[in-house]
Amino acid sequence: MLTKLAMVLVVLGAVAFAVGTLTVPELGEANPRSKIVAAISVAKAHRDALDNACEANTLEAGLSHAKLGLERAQAYAANFRSRVDVEVESATAAKVTVALKNIAATVPPGSTVSYVGNCDNGNMSWVRTSSLAGWSAQL
Repeated sequence: MLTKLAMVLVVLGAVAFAVGTLTVPELGEANPRSKIVAAISVAKAHRDALDNACEANTLEAGLSHAKLGLERAQAYAANFRSRVDVEVESATAAKVTVALKNIAATVPPGSTVSYVGNCDNGNMSWVRTSSLAGWSAQL
């Protein structure tokens, strides 16, 4: 009985190792998609700040990072990105743009992922756009 249990554990361990070996490279550093997602994840804080300004009815043209409670654009350089810009065009329109560093041959430096926001009655709606040909649907 103990021998059979040991054999089952060995087989399960081998299967777990094989599955881990096959899936980890896809999720790891070698995958450009995971790098892009890591790079643009910081945009959530920027969108949240703009959501709050929209809700408080304080969204206005030229609203700065500082007034939104955010650091300057270059302070967000890390994890495959060079900067995160906030552009408020009016009381109803804003844009968050993440500039990417060179991630892979398919993602040249200077590529961007942007979130275009529309403030309507205190609610912000967002649409993501990208300069990355073929990547937008995968993000």
